[in-house]
Amino acid sequence: MSEKFSIQLMLYSNAAADTLEQFVTLQERCKVTNVIATDTAGIAAHGSNYRTISCENGAGTQVYFKWSTKTGDQGALAAATAVNLIDPGTATDEPEFEAGAAFKVRSASSGSGKDCQTSVTIECERLRKFS
Repeated sequence: MSEKFSIQLMLYSNAAADTLEQFVTLQERCKVTNVIATDTAGIAAHGSNYRTISCENGAGTQVYFKWSTKTGDQGALAAATAVNLIDPGTATDEPEFEAGAAFKVRSASSGSGKDCQTSVTIECERLRKFS
């Protein structure tokens, strides 16, 4: 039987061009099974002024889950409505991390960006090694 838990983060900026990063360090071996974003006011879709929320490895070289409000991508975040970030197909499904490993949640703007007040829930599952 596996044990599941969640981690809550808040990403807040009233400066639309800000990039926000929150690092998460795990105390034991886990896999991330889902990432959910909910923006308080919502973020409209736009072709050049948009925001991308992603879950990445600590170095930012692999994206595990993401949501982009760019027109033609995932689209708007409706106010107070949860969305599951998608697997962009560039990394392992449900990435696994060893104890002490860090990953980050990043909210980045493009163009003049969009303000954000986004709650992020990271759903995890503990992975136990038995010898």
